[in-house]
Amino acid sequence: MPSSVSLVTDAKPQLTLEAADAMATAAVAEATAKKFKDISVFVLDASGRVLVSKTMLNCPPLIPEIAHGKVRSHASTPARTPPCTSTRPPLLRR
Repeated sequence: MPSSVSLVTDAKPQLTLEAADAMATAAVAEATAKKFKDISVFVLDASGRVLVSKTMLNCPPLIPEIAHGKVRSHASTPARTPPCTSTRPPLLRR
């Protein structure tokens, strides 16, 4: 993301259109660089409104609908704090 892009506005912290566009552009660039199949990207604000959507040219028609549904369901789910695990033994050891 370019350093000249402001991530939040001066008043109430919220994602700017420029930052949302930079995020979507970075996702498309990463997919292209890693030679993934074409993708569809949606960036929402805190209230769940779509700020930016980008779909690569050869993306199947259903993929944008799925991506939009996934991001909408994620945005409508409240963030959960993980449970305290300090008293439980670790499940994986290195």
